[in-house]
Amino acid sequence: MRAFVLMLALVSTPAMAADQFDLICQGRARYGAPASWQKFENRYRVDLAAKRWCRDNCERVMPLADVSEARITFTSIHNNASIGDVDHFVERSSGRLVEIMASRYSPTTVEAQCEAAPFSGLPDKKF
Repeated sequence: MRAFVLMLALVSTPAMAADQFDLICQGRARYGAPASWQKFENRYRVDLAAKRWCRDNCERVMPLADVSEARITFTSIHNNASIGDVDHFVERSSGRLVEIMASRYSPTTVEAQCEAAPFSGLPDKKF
């Protein structure tokens, strides 16, 4: 019985670890119009089990918009009069990160490549 419990714990561990990870993303970004491409680097902290994420210093922890076999969608907003359309996702098989904010005030385009890294955690809730 003891061996079975130990074996079950070992089998379960990788699945749990795969639900929490960081993504180190590097590429290019264009902010505003007209604008030239700039270097882009962000660290994303992703907790699929809790359906939460944040980036860089984690000032804001946000809910994931969607998780599928093909994509992790951070933000998906459409037909919003105040901010426009936002699509922000990473493709799970290739690691390609895309962030597009179609806004007349400050359009943004990000194209980057992400690699998985150990989970550095999300900030605790204060209340």
